Amino acid sequence: MTSGTLQCIADNTGGKFLRADNAAGLTKALGTAVEAVKKPAPKPVVEKAANPGLHLSSVLAEGAEPFDQRVTYSVYKPDKDLQGNRERVTYGIDPAVTFQLPSGRYFVTAEYQSAFASTEVDVVADQAQRVVMNLNAGLLAVSSKLEADAGPFDQRVTYSVFRSVSDLEGTREERVTYGIDPAVQFYLPAGEYTVAADFQTVSTRAKLTIRANERTEHVFDLNAGLLAVSSMLSADAGPFDQRVSYQVFVTVSDIKGTRQERVTYGIDPAVQFYLAAGSYTVRAEFQTASASATLEILPNQRTEHVFDLNAGLLALSGVMTPGVPATDRISFQVFKTVNDLSGAREERVTYGIDPTVEFYLTAGSYQVTAGLQSAEVKTAVDIVANQRNETVMDLNAGVLSIDGKIGGAPLTDRATYQVYRSVGGGGNSTGERVTYGIDPTVQFILSAGSYVVTGELGSMKGEAEVRVEAGKNVKLTIPFDG
Repeated sequence: MTSGTLQCIADNTGGKFLRADNAAGLTKALGTAVEAVKKPAPKPVVEKAANPGLHLSSVLAEGAEPFDQRVTYSVYKPDKDLQGNRERVTYGIDPAVTFQLPSGRYFVTAEYQSAFASTEVDVVADQAQRVVMNLNAGLLAVSSKLEADAGPFDQRVTYSVFRSVSDLEGTREERVTYGIDPAVQFYLPAGEYTVAADFQTVSTRAKLTIRANERTEHVFDLNAGLLAVSSMLSADAGPFDQRVSYQVFVTVSDIKGTRQERVTYGIDPAVQFYLAAGSYTVRAEFQTASASATLEILPNQRTEHVFDLNAGLLALSGVMTPGVPATDRISFQVFKTVNDLSGAREERVTYGIDPTVEFYLTAGSYQVTAGLQSAEVKTAVDIVANQRNETVMDLNAGVLSIDGKIGGAPLTDRATYQVYRSVGGGGNSTGERVTYGIDPTVQFILSAGSYVVTGELGSMKGEAEVRVEAGKNVKLTIPFDG
């Protein structure tokens, strides 16, 4: 039989399941059992009533006024099946209910929120019987504020109620109930509880005692403030209207060392975070532009910070030659010069593939390349904060369309065509290979200039020299012979 089953039996029969792993644990468990005998669980009051039927009502403690909330009363057959369940006969939900039942013995429960009571009752048909269920419960009312002398906090806080549970798996905190609102009330069985209040990244806990038929009030001090962040592209610019990523970090020191651990994040032009009082590092990022700041959060105070991204917009497009638009999606790459122990080198900052692209970049100097198949061009650009830089990349490229013929007839089989840079006159094909394709006909985009094209189809070969002109489509036929 598992510990969960034993705990369930104890809960349904009004008992306790106590774990003992050794002699000391057994002594402690026996002591707890003796105390339980000294303080028996509250029993319902059974009285005669004027009208026939089983009349059920509830109180929060012995001798208390009738409980005026809508309690769920359930009537079961007393015997359990092999799974430990009872068959429910009827139920009702009201402060007080009356059931007309055949004569016999029944198991009756009363439940309201987390409060619960049960008993067995002998019913005689057509006779009146009143049973007052003792829920042995009190009311917990919780709310929050941002600091000790602040007013009530008006945001929806998550309140969770835990109780300590001991079984074969050890002792742990088990959640009993929860609620989400600025202020919440719970009816709980009398006893000891741990209650947590959580809002965004802010959390606090308290140990509270609930007494039967008493109201327990607790106001949580969240010890928190509000951080409001936004961004601009330069110190004298207006608010930046794009969705910036804001990340909040706290310094953590433990056995692993000291590091920055992310607490929360948000993505919007402007974001607000409730944070526990303390020091934080906040980072704002949009595309490749970023800024960071160390900020102090004070209880019940609003901290505002505007990040200066010190960035501008680079708008790139490409043409085959002035006046002739590119025929396909261009690959744009942005590089910056980096100097470190390895020396000076070009490091890629970002890239995009489209006829036109836009990048937000930190102010400074960059190298930009635009590539379309085998055509590529490079240029330097300067980015100024809060300014738009429009750069049109002239690929100085054309289209080379190649087909092949055997004895004057067009090819139907796939030939291998290779394109080399021309390294001199006379059709020399020993230069650097630029590209290749395998098909009856192929098409390449190439930088303007002279090329040598070779073709292979089985044992047959062909070769021709061609000049590609910017913005034009040059057609070339390779003759194949044996």
